[in-house]
Amino acid sequence: MKSQKRQLGRLAKKLNQDSDVLLLFLWDNDQTRFDYLKNSNSILKEKDYRYLQQKYDEILSKELRSKSERPVIKEREQNVYCNFTQIGKEVTPIMHLSEEEILKIHEELADDFQTHGDPISPRGVKDQELLNSALFHPQTAYGGKNKYSSIEGSAAALMYSLISNHCFHNGNKRTALVAFLVFLEKHGRCMTCVDSELFKISVQIADHKICDGQRMSSDMETFRLAKWIHQNSKVQKWDERPISFKKLRKVLNSFDCNFLDGGRIERSIEYTNFLGLRRRKKLISRVLGNKNINDGVEISKGLIKVLREDLQLNAENGIDSDAFYASTKMTPGDFIVKYKSTLKRLSRL
Repeated sequence: MKSQKRQLGRLAKKLNQDSDVLLLFLWDNDQTRFDYLKNSNSILKEKDYRYLQQKYDEILSKELRSKSERPVIKEREQNVYCNFTQIGKEVTPIMHLSEEEILKIHEELADDFQTHGDPISPRGVKDQELLNSALFHPQTAYGGKNKYSSIEGSAAALMYSLISNHCFHNGNKRTALVAFLVFLEKHGRCMTCVDSELFKISVQIADHKICDGQRMSSDMETFRLAKWIHQNSKVQKWDERPISFKKLRKVLNSFDCNFLDGGRIERSIEYTNFLGLRRRKKLISRVLGNKNINDGVEISKGLIKVLREDLQLNAENGIDSDAFYASTKMTPGDFIVKYKSTLKRLSRL
């Protein structure tokens, strides 16, 4: 149990720091040394623990000085051309989020965090022109050609501009993250990285440290974000996703299924017998058993596969995964629930 003494959260308390603030400090101070740390429960390596106990004040003083002295490197000084066509595939059309959708996401977040220790207050738009700019950024075009022609490029432009423009009074990072996830969902993509990586990249964007800790031009930082998204996302296959019991019930109701006692699910279908006469028969699935399942419980892919076979709701019976899962796309509220811990972490910064 000695390793528990090296828990990041314990060290943060000892140094009188918030654990997330300390985590960000360590990430910023050394670009690779502390990457293995993900949250307050992470265990520091013994040599790193001793190092921080002895050198923390000295490192902090040096880091604060370097922040004030760090120059902004202008794009022309970088000698780098950001060719966004190199990242991902061109997609037409791209379904950009509207102002109404962004505002709805912001309001849902504000409602959700209303009773939380870090509410979005005041809520609402601080600068309409900056919001307009953030919405227009992913749609930038030159000579009739979109600058961000891929999903990754457009998603990066949206997330970067919503965070950097500070167009809301509060909750800019949270709004940007949920909007980013909703945008990917619209285009059939999902993230593959762990939640702590989403937290880290959101903070790096806000602090302009996504380019190996150096502040670069907005174009270069957006380009680096687009590359990160390309490396950490994939096309969403419906049959790869477990869903909540609430959503499963909605899907099954759309196929006229009935929920019976004992966890049984019944579906009545028509068929033609050997005489050519139309008849009906009842299909029963007992895959959920007698469990007391509430709406928030996730139903695994394996159980859903068996259930679809039992009720003839699979591809062999003319209902592929796209058709089966059509009504289960994630909403902004779903993302707020799924990434609640990450959003709470962002709210403290």
